[in-house]
Amino acid sequence: MSSVSELTCPEPPAPEPDSSPRGTTSVERVARDHGAELLSFLKRRTTSAQDAADLRQDVLVRLLSVPAQESISNARAYLFQVARRLLIDRRRRKQVEATIFEEGVDAAEKVCPTSSPESAAANAVAVQRLQEAVADLPEKIRMALLWNRLDGLSLKEVGARLGVSESMACRYVNEALSHCYRKLHGRGGKS
Repeated sequence: MSSVSELTCPEPPAPEPDSSPRGTTSVERVARDHGAELLSFLKRRTTSAQDAADLRQDVLVRLLSVPAQESISNARAYLFQVARRLLIDRRRRKQVEATIFEEGVDAAEKVCPTSSPESAAANAVAVQRLQEAVADLPEKIRMALLWNRLDGLSLKEVGARLGVSESMACRYVNEALSHCYRKLHGRGGKS
């Protein structure tokens, strides 16, 4: 294969009028009323204040994405339920990442345990290069790649989590794939 197959990035959608009954002002009110309590809750369950702040933003993005026809009778309960689910998702993703990045060579052997010594060595080198390539990526680009390729999130969902457009999420994933491809095939250049 001579190049990485790239995703087709969507055109940015035209802005639509806010049809949500909550609207921005309601989300702002919910964030003001419960944001500090939510952040405190998340800080107790994460390893850093930055992770907690990112998760709080993800919770508020989820609140914004609730369809207009659904009403939320208890915004506080909804926020904390979404936060608990995001914490669970984050824990699962970290377990998958740990498996991939900590096992390294063993992961290649698990994929094909009866491979020849030569192919096992080649697989080990490829896994090592891939680990290094992913580790070299800037945080947003790395997270876009992991969320899209490991967690199976759509580009729209990746964009929402990162606070960027769907087309920017697509660019991040394409940049990550190109960088990894270059690293795996010895074309080390900068991404």
